[in-house]
Amino acid sequence: MDAALVVALFRHFTATMALFGASFFAAVLAPASLAPALAPLLRRLVPPLALLAFASALAWLVFVARDM
Repeated sequence: MDAALVVALFRHFTATMALFGASFFAAVLAPASLAPALAPLLRRLVPPLALLAFASALAWLVFVARDM
């Protein structure tokens, strides 16, 4: 495995775990009284994480296809 693939995998798993964790916390674990305070934070946090997850998935695809 080359370094670029490892970096792409690391970024992908980091972004997807952060995206899942933030969404799961807001939907299931956070008390209802905290929802108004979390909404602006999630609106600011989720789109960049989703974009990073998508971009790293594409990079992962390119690096794996290159090695075939």
